Amino acid sequence: MITIIDYFELPSEQQSDIIQQMEARSDLWGAIPFIINCLKKEGTPKVSPTDGGFHELLGPGRLFLLLDKNNTSDEFRLTAFTALVRNDEVDIFTEGRESWTPWVSCVFTYPEYRGHRLSEKLISHAEKYAVKEFNAEYTYISTDHIGLYEKYGYEFFTECQTVWGDNTRVLRKKLK
Repeated sequence: MITIIDYFELPSEQQSDIIQQMEARSDLWGAIPFIINCLKKEGTPKVSPTDGGFHELLGPGRLFLLLDKNNTSDEFRLTAFTALVRNDEVDIFTEGRESWTPWVSCVFTYPEYRGHRLSEKLISHAEKYAVKEFNAEYTYISTDHIGLYEKYGYEFFTECQTVWGDNTRVLRKKLK
């Protein structure tokens, strides 16, 4: 059974299990070690623009997990995840940036689960949450991909610099 849950609503032992599952496959995507680091540092002060806990760096938000739960036990396997947060990797000093929120961030599906529109389910879940909890008119995505998020209704908005000094494409989607 596939279910979506917020990482921060899980008991600490399940949070630890999620982190272990991410660590075991952290070589699949460069952002996974960053996310792991943010989760491990949750509640610690932000030291730099790229170092700190999840909420300290990204602001209020959620980390939505898509879990495949075994019906005969309490075991679950992480299949995909995405975050919905106030801030993402776009440099906060970019003109107009303070109004670009919330961000659908860190969208990832493990390879063996791809092709089943799981990312679409997570993104849709995050967008509904954005309307309900943030009263958002738009959601934003920072990406280097072309064509991936456009199929979910996102449109090119602008190109700008990240906190790491790279350029990124910013897409947005009108929700209401």
